[in-house]
Amino acid sequence: MIRPEAKVLFMSAYNVETVEAYRVELAPGEPFLKKPFTMDELQRAVTAALVYRPPATWRRGRPQR
Repeated sequence: MIRPEAKVLFMSAYNVETVEAYRVELAPGEPFLKKPFTMDELQRAVTAALVYRPPATWRRGRPQR
């Protein structure tokens, strides 16, 4: 990972379950915004992304066991 400290907000027209079915693994509680969304939902999601910290045992792409 080039910049592990980068803040990320995942956004999709699909729901979380469908996104994960395509093998995109989100960390527990990771901010996710489903389209369409309101401006209030966008604000909440961006705020959540800015303060979110993944679990210490999480690595992008595959959870450590």
